Amino acid sequence: AQLKQTASQTENQNLRKALEEIETARAADAEKARTEAAKSSATITTLNQTIADLESQRQAETEKARLAQERVRAMEEEARQARLQYEKTLAELNERLRLAESESARLTETVEAQKAEKAALEERLAASEIKPVAEQTVEKPVEPVAKPAETEAKPVETQQVPEQTTEQPTEKQAERPTRRPRILGDAVALETPAVTAEANGDGTFKVSDAPQSSFDGKVESTERVSTTDIEGLKGEIARLAASGVEADAAKARNLETVVRILENTGSPKVQEAAQRYIARRIAEGRLAEGQEAEGLSSGRPAEAAFGKGVGLGIVVSAALSFYVDYQRQAHGAEDYDAAATISGR
Repeated sequence: AQLKQTASQTENQNLRKALEEIETARAADAEKARTEAAKSSATITTLNQTIADLESQRQAETEKARLAQERVRAMEEEARQARLQYEKTLAELNERLRLAESESARLTETVEAQKAEKAALEERLAASEIKPVAEQTVEKPVEPVAKPAETEAKPVETQQVPEQTTEQPTEKQAERPTRRPRILGDAVALETPAVTAEANGDGTFKVSDAPQSSFDGKVESTERVSTTDIEGLKGEIARLAASGVEADAAKARNLETVVRILENTGSPKVQEAAQRYIARRIAEGRLAEGQEAEGLSSGRPAEAAFGKGVGLGIVVSAALSFYVDYQRQAHGAEDYDAAATISGR
């Protein structure tokens, strides 16, 4: 019994020792588990913070990418606008170049036409008798003085009075010797039938035939350039001067010279001649345009038949034509290129 009791005690001690070892191991495992749990929690916290930081970085990068895309789109829009502006400027320059080339071609054609006209005129001058431009004078019929013995034998020859004279000369005028008055330059002109028109005051014109000559101020006419036409010339001068094209600026300077002559010049003779010359050209141009448009037959004013723009073109053309003739008279036809100042229209 004592041995059994001793063995039982020993077994109990062994069991307690084993139990203590188990408790110690369990406590160690629990501590280890707590340590691992703490480490895991710290790791999870670190990972969460890292994830948050990465998310912030991602959002920042996304915002940067968005801003970069917006800048790229803005730059693309600027490039597109710049390209459109460049294309527009290029088109304008091409159009101006085309107009300049067209103007140059028209000027070249006009130069050739003027040269051909000059050659034809020289041929006509060489082939026919040219009458110098002079004031219309009236000569009294001259009867040749005959001897008494020849009075009945020979008929009396008389000199015909020019058709354009409307007044009979007085005795004193007939006795005066005819003379050639001073004219602008040494110009001569062929007197050929031409159409002239007299303004009726209602926009229509009375058409008649009259002698035509170069600019000399000797063709009888009561026409003058209207204030409206002169104002139109001034407006055209302002438009041409503002265009920035050298050819237009030259044309504007020429028109300014004409307007100064029409309004006030040192020579009343030149001013009156300019008034008649330009008024006649304007009347002829309006008559031709009005007949072409079939507007004059309806009783409408001339400009109503072909438009205000064409009417202004006729006035400008007449003024430039006078300028060319005036320069020819002043400087000589050989030293002045008439076509250099006139466009096609």
